[in-house]
Amino acid sequence: MTPAQELLTSIQAKRFKQAKLLAELDLWAAVQAQGIDISTVATFGFKSEWPRPNVYNSVRHKDGTITRLQPSLRAP
Repeated sequence: MTPAQELLTSIQAKRFKQAKLLAELDLWAAVQAQGIDISTVATFGFKSEWPRPNVYNSVRHKDGTITRLQPSLRAP
């Protein structure tokens, strides 16, 4: 690989990572916009009784409780 190709590959990898991180920040902002205190959230989840593919439809809080997200949020 030439130095230019290595540089291009490096830039593309960084842009991919940046896009992923921005999508995650958008997800957190959307949860917060639903009135959920994001400092209490441990993980995002999917409960099959509220089915939709490729989305998060709930969050599990650090205390173990689960809050349904309405509307569901697209998984990054």
